[in-house]
Amino acid sequence: MPRGSVLDVVGWSKDSDRVSLAIVGDGMRLYKALGEGKPVLRSYQYTLDKRLASVLGLPQRDVEFFHGFDYDQKERTNKGTMHALFEGIEGAVTQWLDKNTNKPVWGYSASVTIIPRPGYPWYGKGSEFYSTTEKKWISPAEPPWRGEDVLYDDPDTGKQKLTPSANWCKIMGGISSAAGDAVADVGGRKIIVTHSFALDSRMPAEKAAKSLKGCGGFLFPSCAVGLIPGSGYGPCSLVLDASLVLRSLKPYRERGKALNFAVFSSDFWTETMTALSGRLAVELFQELTGATNAWSWTGGRPPLVTGPSRDEELTAVSGAKVLETVKGLATATRRRFSIWKRGMTLKQFNATTLKHSGANADNWAYLEAKGLGVIKPSAFVAAVVPQDRADKYAAFLQEVGLTCPIIPLARSIEERHAFSDYDSATEKSVLHSADFGTAPFLVYNYSWRVADAIRDAVKDGTLREGHYNA
Repeated sequence: MPRGSVLDVVGWSKDSDRVSLAIVGDGMRLYKALGEGKPVLRSYQYTLDKRLASVLGLPQRDVEFFHGFDYDQKERTNKGTMHALFEGIEGAVTQWLDKNTNKPVWGYSASVTIIPRPGYPWYGKGSEFYSTTEKKWISPAEPPWRGEDVLYDDPDTGKQKLTPSANWCKIMGGISSAAGDAVADVGGRKIIVTHSFALDSRMPAEKAAKSLKGCGGFLFPSCAVGLIPGSGYGPCSLVLDASLVLRSLKPYRERGKALNFAVFSSDFWTETMTALSGRLAVELFQELTGATNAWSWTGGRPPLVTGPSRDEELTAVSGAKVLETVKGLATATRRRFSIWKRGMTLKQFNATTLKHSGANADNWAYLEAKGLGVIKPSAFVAAVVPQDRADKYAAFLQEVGLTCPIIPLARSIEERHAFSDYDSATEKSVLHSADFGTAPFLVYNYSWRVADAIRDAVKDGTLREGHYNA
């Protein structure tokens, strides 16, 4: 396995007839070493590997260890993948216990799993586990990252019950501003990275502020990357330090350093905050405490502690892919804005929308960067807010700790109605449902004006521009 990937091998027994074992270590390294179907262990003449036997405290020659291993004629050894390795350990431990205790045959059962850091075995008050690194029994404290108990479907009864969960915000690292670039000049293209939202009945200001302050920032935010923001999500656009995204791509990415953002060639659906604070929080807690079946690691999903899964959602969007380089970002941006041109007429906009509708990468006028942690308020270098709601948004941003410059942007009455941001009691809508594409068209043009306001602030020296080679 990769050096430094395994920090400990631990064992515990929650029930008198069941032994649990776990490999503890770096989640992503373990996933790459064990979850990709590659041979990970050699076993000579179907006996337990000497090093593994030593770690487990079992005799090497007295325990058969061959389940699922394939014989390599050239090397004259038996090789196994993670499935074979873990099933072999389970069988070996069970066999040894049955031979060396007073229990009847098959009186014991054993399980092996993986615990990514910062996890450790914990199953409630009175928990204890044996550490082969410390060579002693440990009585752990309740995990500091435990969250509130939430309703979760009990797999045994099929009914919901209150279940321990993990608090993502206490586990994920915080991401702060780096260079402070409001605009990234990439080969002459002025790229911005924005997170757009609306304060309305779906996200009341008070509830949103409480959530953000409790987390210390934005958890796994989705940001639009390109020439314009994703104003379809709301009229307020927070301008992220673009260097955080550019430095997550080659050649600016620092080797061995954790990524701040994953960058994709398309917008796509990601997990909701409801799932992150509910189902996924429970599954994260189970993963970190050793209650998760190790086989889930072989299903193509990295450990949850590295962030919510993205692969399945990405493959659901035709033509979407992960971007690894600044050159790839520049190419994808150029392609996208050869389709979503500025200055289109309503007829041209609707024709483009219709042509690229559905789950295909060109359905959006921007790319996406997904935050891989808690994005701190200091990571945002500016905010563009609707002038008619400037006081409301400014108060909210101040409440959650954003101290960046606020740029008010005037909206026409039609634009306000396009965002459904008007007083329905005193104002009659100026848009009609029969006007297909009118509201999205107005929002699209508004997004270009948001981008103009950001670039104008760079020109007058209020904001900073960084330069990156494509």
